[in-house]
Amino acid sequence: MNPCVLIVEDDTITRFMMGEICDQLLYPHDFAATGSECLRMMRAKPDRAPILMMDIHMPGLSGVETCARLRDSLRDRRVRPWIIAVTADEFWQNPGACGAAGFDGVLSKPISIDAVRRALQQATPSLCECGA
Repeated sequence: MNPCVLIVEDDTITRFMMGEICDQLLYPHDFAATGSECLRMMRAKPDRAPILMMDIHMPGLSGVETCARLRDSLRDRRVRPWIIAVTADEFWQNPGACGAAGFDGVLSKPISIDAVRRALQQATPSLCECGA
């Protein structure tokens, strides 16, 4: 069974499309519409999703700030989530910039099923059940 993916995206249509791609690739998934919601979900159940696909530009907490806070709150854990930045911003499409900000990978918008497949295959977290 594939690990659960937490899709952190403020845009409803993009969130839906990312969920559909996860369905096609047989990855269970859950959604957070904001960085704050993501943090609440992951603090309540740190093993909820070993993979996160996170939009960089969101209102309130940006993806960059959410990633930093999540990394800080889970720093004492043996296994940490694999966080993939999702962005249309050319600056953040540079893996070096994303890595320096704490991301493990990057997906460029518009996203494709092949790009998501490659990004998820690169993820190396421990397995867990989605939202259970």
